[in-house]
Amino acid sequence: MCDFDWERVTRQATDYLVRCVEQVAVEHPAERIYGAVFHTFYGDGDVMAWPPVSVGTYEGLDGAEPEWNGPDMPYYFEGDDADYAVCDQVVAHAAVPGNLNAWNAEYERYLACFPLAARRATERLRAAEVVGPEFVAVAIDEAEELVPLSLTPAELERHFPHLVARRREEARLAGLPPAERAAQLAPAVLGVRGRLAADWQTDMFRALGAQVVPLLTEVVAGRQAGERWRAAKLLAEINVPEEQALAALEDLLLDRKAREADRCWAAAASTRLAGLAPLLAHADVLPPAVLARGLAGPFSSFNRLGAHRDLDYRELEAALLAHPEWEEAVERELSSLYELASQEVPTAQAALASPVRLIRRHAWWALDWYQDCTGEQVCPADEPA
Repeated sequence: MCDFDWERVTRQATDYLVRCVEQVAVEHPAERIYGAVFHTFYGDGDVMAWPPVSVGTYEGLDGAEPEWNGPDMPYYFEGDDADYAVCDQVVAHAAVPGNLNAWNAEYERYLACFPLAARRATERLRAAEVVGPEFVAVAIDEAEELVPLSLTPAELERHFPHLVARRREEARLAGLPPAERAAQLAPAVLGVRGRLAADWQTDMFRALGAQVVPLLTEVVAGRQAGERWRAAKLLAEINVPEEQALAALEDLLLDRKAREADRCWAAAASTRLAGLAPLLAHADVLPPAVLARGLAGPFSSFNRLGAHRDLDYRELEAALLAHPEWEEAVERELSSLYELASQEVPTAQAALASPVRLIRRHAWWALDWYQDCTGEQVCPADEPA
């Protein structure tokens, strides 16, 4: 891809935020400005938005602490024609390769301009004494990944202590022996007493791999506290098909007293770990929803999390040829996109000739998405009948 002037984007963003703060200072001279934020970033593979800026003053606060949620701050600004022109140039640049993966990489570079612009704007506004020394400008994305890049460590601790606390907790847990780390993460990750884990906690727990399979097996079996569907899902994502884990999943999917949601996740996890044969052995006694979820398990976006086996339609094709009445229910379970790995492309291409309509369509959808992401021409233009 040709070089792009990212420094120009940063300069434009810096000038933009400075302009917004200066306007508030002129129009509301009696108010003390504590901060300004870039917020509501947006990029969808086609469109990028130039972010709005919100400016906060102490006089506009409901409580004692500064407010950093842009829409809740008192002064809101959008860019002008010059700002939007720069954004349009970024969009045109990102579109050149013609694939989503490259577009997303350029969007990440675009986002990286804004914390740098925030730091520069803070320095300029303080130096010009438009604001006091406590003022900070921040780029705030949904995941808050841009926030630490906008601030000094002291500023981050003062204004966003929850992010500092998270870093410390991650470091503390990472320093524990694996068994102790698993024990401390498990209650939140497995929803014990209604607890809810952050994504990073689930990722850290999943990364323990085979070491937590016995614990997850006990939860699936109902012998240890935790939500059974969460444990089943994690077993599938870790993808270590231990005999006891498979037996616990089979017992759960056959348990008529269990919640249907738990049975559905057990079915999907079982087929992801061991293929369709164990599920099909009990097809005549399973509720339709449980059977459909299990049949769809290896072919849904659920399969993209964690480790997974390569795409293989043969068992599903045989099952749907023998039981065409199952096809509609399975199709409803496959509404989300299956993301192909490169080695799976030939399998999907061969499946375009399957005698089963659902398999032909699923393969085409997967190839079409892969083509959009990579730019590789792997998919026929027309969706198969």
